[in-house]
Amino acid sequence: MERIAEDMAALQGIGGRFSGTEGERAALHAIRQRVPTDGWLVRVEGFVAYTGLERVALGHAGLLVVIGILGVWFPGWCVPPAALVTASLLGEATGTYSLLRRLLLKAPSYNLVARNQRPEPTGSIVLTTNLDVPRSHRPRRSGLRLAERTFQLMFWAAVLVTGGLFVRALGDPFGPATTEVFIGLVGMLAGTILLRIAARRPQPEGRDDAGGPAVLLELMRRFSIDPVEGVETWIAFTGAGQDDGQGVRAFLDLHRDTLVDPVFVVHLDGPARSPLIAVTAEGPVFAREHRATGPALVERLRWAGVELPEVRLFDATDARAVTVREHRALALTGGDGEPTAEAARGAADLVEVLVRWFAEDVAQVADDRHHLEALGQALADLRARARKSRRRRRQPAEEAS
Repeated sequence: MERIAEDMAALQGIGGRFSGTEGERAALHAIRQRVPTDGWLVRVEGFVAYTGLERVALGHAGLLVVIGILGVWFPGWCVPPAALVTASLLGEATGTYSLLRRLLLKAPSYNLVARNQRPEPTGSIVLTTNLDVPRSHRPRRSGLRLAERTFQLMFWAAVLVTGGLFVRALGDPFGPATTEVFIGLVGMLAGTILLRIAARRPQPEGRDDAGGPAVLLELMRRFSIDPVEGVETWIAFTGAGQDDGQGVRAFLDLHRDTLVDPVFVVHLDGPARSPLIAVTAEGPVFAREHRATGPALVERLRWAGVELPEVRLFDATDARAVTVREHRALALTGGDGEPTAEAARGAADLVEVLVRWFAEDVAQVADDRHHLEALGQALADLRARARKSRRRRRQPAEEAS
């Protein structure tokens, strides 16, 4: 536990660890000096970080307000750009595509990646945490507070403005009352922008506890002594992770041919703050469910007597970026407690159990593969026999008729 406390203290002293900044790179070099090299292949991987989701979403909504104001006088001309902006906002909200980010400001960012290579692996497990910290304070995860749902409100207000603009462009059949309704919709969209800005106040200095990097460093030490057999273990300290998981996206794109299927990603977000919570679905507008592996391991923990709460996040972590790529993922996030080395050690113990369970399950599937293939062949033979039997029963009836 002393080593975890030392790691946390060393990283907490690095200020301004925002995406694409010198603070983020300072954190990378500080972690690089503390990474154990015994059994690990360590490298720094650069990538281009785009403008973050928060600023892009607010920019979309602001542009749509301007289009809506112009639409009071020129509705027909404003429908196509309004639909395009709303479609772009939908892509940002779901994390599936982005129409405008490549045209906006960019910055260099880096991942620190370590690989524990095993002979003839049957799968890959990737443990990730962010090098950077959020630029704004994020509401806690009660699931009921309005501040958590401001992105949802902004998105649906944008949809209503676009729909209202289309109705207004149809003209006279809907009467002059559509003008007042449409102006109200534009005002509602502007209000959601102000609510989003108020809910995401600037991040206070010292809020990040560096628990995620400290837990991964501890796990690297443990796996150096007792490696996880059967699967390759990857550790990724991701840059620009708070900006819609850009670091883990770059990692998956670079290693798509290197990672051995099945791939399971565990993301740590402030695990030094108790209680530790399992995220099983996340997304600022539409909840994207994590694939079954992660939730199944959480249920297995319950069978072992470890009660881990579950939550649906209205933010986007590395895990959502992974599920968009159709891999298995689980995010573990900290609660509202004060950060402690003891809580970080408990998180390390729990993640180590999940990693070894996953390795055992994958190895068992590989061992049973030939039995499953034999069972599949036997079932195919039974189906073939059943089809022949049905044909023989039908032939006398057809001859009699």
